[in-house]
Amino acid sequence: SQVKGGDRIGIAPLFTWKNNYLLNAQEAILQKTPTFVSLSLIIAGLCIGIIVPADVLFTKSDFGISESESMNFGLLLDGYDEWEFIFKNNMMVCFNLLLGVLTLGFSSSIQLIWTGCTVSWIVQSTMLSGTSGQTIMALILPHGLIELGGFTMVGAVSFEGFIMLYHKLRYDEWSFDNERMILIMKRITAGILLILMASIIETYVTGLISAKIK
Repeated sequence: SQVKGGDRIGIAPLFTWKNNYLLNAQEAILQKTPTFVSLSLIIAGLCIGIIVPADVLFTKSDFGISESESMNFGLLLDGYDEWEFIFKNNMMVCFNLLLGVLTLGFSSSIQLIWTGCTVSWIVQSTMLSGTSGQTIMALILPHGLIELGGFTMVGAVSFEGFIMLYHKLRYDEWSFDNERMILIMKRITAGILLILMASIIETYVTGLISAKIK
């Protein structure tokens, strides 16, 4: 029997391949979206922190202690105690970010923006104290970028609930499978390792840089 239409020249398989390619491309975009959103929120926080100075939002009475005292509390510690203080604080941020999955990423969005704002405010506060831009870069960049990278990876996990809900509403099926579970675990593991690395660098490497500058 004669094959009708496009099947006669083998076009039907091309349409099937195209549909599968588009579905795979959409799935790849959905997998990368949480990381992109997480990073974008931190960058937004950095920009907000530059535009809105910390002293516009807070006063000394709000904190109970001065801004400089609160920012430099970790400097009163040394060695392992300082590392433990930094690492515990950062892990608490990570824990709050992971809890954001219960709010479909809403609470994590606030946390990520706040993290970016805090970095900007610390830099501004240090600059106002008379520290040069070169010194600030030397003290912050070695661990700061790694730390923000860790928060980005962990923060991305909090948006997985929203992505799965979107997938269910769009395609009428849940996208949670072993592959997605592995991806989530990789993000959490990578995030914690980056946070650990950043805390070690901040304690020991940044400390040496600070001592040499002084």
